[in-house]
Parts: sequence; C-alpha cells; structure tokens
Amino acid sequence: MAIKGKRRTRTRSGRTVAMAPRAFLVPPKTPLMRRTGTKVVLVLLGWTLVFGVLVMADAQSDADRRREEISEFTSLVETRLYQGGVAQQSFAGPLVLPQLGEAVSQLQAGQGNEAELVENTASWSDVAQGASDGIGGIDIDLAGLKEARNLMQQGLELYAGLARQVAVAAELEGRSRTALLETIGEQMSTAATIFDTGYGALQEERRLAGLPTSAGLPGGLPDDFGGLPVPGG
Repeated sequence: MAIKGKRRTRTRSGRTVAMAPRAFLVPPKTPLMRRTGTKVVLVLLGWTLVFGVLVMADAQSDADRRREEISEFTSLVETRLYQGGVAQQSFAGPLVLPQLGEAVSQLQAGQGNEAELVENTASWSDVAQGASDGIGGIDIDLAGLKEARNLMQQGLELYAGLARQVAVAAELEGRSRTALLETIGEQMSTAATIFDTGYGALQEERRLAGLPTSAGLPGGLPDDFGGLPVPGG
C-alpha cells in the first residue's frame, strides 16, 4: 500500500556543469620607450656620447697645441740658423759653417790667405756661439723638442770652438798644423753628428705631429768637403 505525502527524491547525475572562469582585468604593457629601465639606459648612452665628444675635442685641442708649439720652435730655430748666417739651407736640411770645412781643406793643401782666414774664423765662431745661445734659450715644454734643442745647442757650441782652433792651426806650421787639422776634422764630424741628431729629433717631432719634414744628411758638411771624414760616408 502506497504511503502518501512522501516525495521521491531525485538522484543526482555524476556529471556536473563547470562554471566559466571569472573574468579579470589585464593591464596593458608599458611601451618600451616609457619603461624605467629603457630611460636609464638612454640617459647613460647620452652621457657616454657627450663624454666621448668632449674627450675627442680635448684630444684635438691638445694635438693642435702640440703642432703649434712645434711649428713655433721650428721657426725660431731656423731664424737663429739662417738669418745669423751660421748655416746654409739645402734640400736635406741646414749645413752648419760649410766655409769652415773649406778653410780646413785649404790649410791642409797649403793654400789660402792665412791672415784673412784667421779673421774669418773669429766671425764664424761668433755666429756659431750666438746661434747656440739663441737656440738654447728657447723655452719649450715637449720632451722631444727639449732633446732636439739641447743637441743642436751642443753641436753649434762645438762648431764655435772648432772655428777658433782653425785660427790657431793657421798660425802653426809643419807637423803641428797637420796634427791639429786632423783633430779638427774628427771633431767637426762629431759636431755635425750631434747637431744633425738634434735636427733629426726635431723632424721626428714634426712627423709625429703631421707636419712637413725635411731629412737631414748626417755630417752637416758639403759633399766636396775635401777629404775630411763625413759620418755615414
């Protein structure tokens, strides 16, 4: 017999309907150029570029000052050499007192006016000493130019002393004259080597600075010097 008032319960199915995921807000990505890291990198790059430009400008300024100092020193040296008459211009560089070598050759050959020669050597000694003092008094900062200056000064000073010795030799005779002239010839080669080394150092500084150069022949003596030894010859 059926019992009234009692409902039949529904049996649940083993399948359940899954609910859709709840929607959430996704923030948009920040543009690359507006990101903090990008801004920092750009600032650093900008400062690096500015620093590089300043360094290059400073380096160019130093190079310009270097060229200016070398050019000014060269001009002063050439003024002391050529205007004073202690050297003659040549394609290879200055020839210091070439007439002194000619005088030595004349004495070795027993030629020339000895009284006139003595008078000339006094003048040659004066101009050589004057050029030596003038070049030695040039104020410079570059180490390479200081070396060039000192060597040229020493070479010219030695030339001045040799000119005085030629005057002494002119008043001697026989073996005494011959021996002194031989010694003078050797010392002239030394003086030429010292001077040319200094002049060569100046030309090297000009080359490094990108300035025109002139190559100096070793010896500083004319090719027809008359038998005295020329370094490198």
